[in-house]
Amino acid sequence: MKDNSKTISLKLEGRIVGPWAAELDHYWRQNTSALKAKPVSLDLRDTTFADADGIRILRAIYAETGAEILTGTLWTQHLADEITRNHVVQEMEEI
Repeated sequence: MKDNSKTISLKLEGRIVGPWAAELDHYWRQNTSALKAKPVSLDLRDTTFADADGIRILRAIYAETGAEILTGTLWTQHLADEITRNHVVQEMEEI
């Protein structure tokens, strides 16, 4: 986590699976109030894979913070689309 005076950036690298997904979930639960205090960005540019649990956790972070998602490859753009997909559908259903 990188915290500056205006934003908080979560830089995720490698695979968000199994124990690493669980660690992200634990970190998120421990720091939710701090992460909600400022605009959040999820930096996925160095992420190589996320399993269902990893995507679930990223969706929760996105849903609760409205985080900006940073991507750098087609795969990370696909991951960002997966993270935001349910959120966009829910917003459309509310209209």
